[in-house]
Amino acid sequence: MIKAGIIGATGYAGNEIVRLLLGHKDVEIKWFGSRSYIDQQYADIYQNFFKLVDAKCMDDNMAALADEVDVIFTATPQGLCASLINEEILSKCKVIDLSADFRIKDVKKYEKWYGIEHKAPQFIDEAVYGLCEIRTLLSLMQSPEHPEQEEELKFRIFTVR
Repeated sequence: MIKAGIIGATGYAGNEIVRLLLGHKDVEIKWFGSRSYIDQQYADIYQNFFKLVDAKCMDDNMAALADEVDVIFTATPQGLCASLINEEILSKCKVIDLSADFRIKDVKKYEKWYGIEHKAPQFIDEAVYGLCEIRTLLSLMQSPEHPEQEEELKFRIFTVR
């Protein structure tokens, strides 16, 4: 069983990650991170998860989260993941970042585009930008004999290590 944590679980992208992971038989969500809803029940915020999620939202302490999970998803605004990530965290778990912090390989372009300093440029070269091909996705979605591959494609996002 893969233990996952989500920083930004109450935002739009974070909520979609929760929905996808709840449907994955080999994943257990251990951490629902949210700066806005700390100590509130996740299902009170998203009532469609009533009886599906019985957990409170926690903070975005990536270092503490790395001790508890195999993979961290960050569904946060640009700059947050880069400001939190470090070598110690990466030695403990995988990080899948949905922002552009590690997607844009040119730090100067990133900083110009987002108007913020990149806090972890040392990880940019090793980061992998994963985006499945539309043709592959469409063929798999039309192929009922391989439903597990559709879920695998949904996990190929932006990843650091």
